[in-house]
Amino acid sequence: MVDSQGNFNTLILGDNYPRGINLVQWNDTNRATQELLRLKTQHGSHSKNGQFEEYTEISTPTTTYYKWSNDNRTYSELGGVVEMDDRLLSFMMM
Repeated sequence: MVDSQGNFNTLILGDNYPRGINLVQWNDTNRATQELLRLKTQHGSHSKNGQFEEYTEISTPTTTYYKWSNDNRTYSELGGVVEMDDRLLSFMMM
């Protein structure tokens, strides 16, 4: 959406870097990104030929996790952006 000052505003759902929901505002001369929500990843439960170390802090007696991930799920859905008198309001679903 375009705000009253002529800036373009959009929500971006990033599945890697940045991973999460970000608001990007830009115009002819500037671009700014605000991280609205950071999403965590699901760690791998197999070692991939032993090249990653065990993540003992989150492992359980039944599942061993490792310090790597190939999780590109975002666990969320974008809504939209609405301009208020003094701020931008964003909508999303988790």
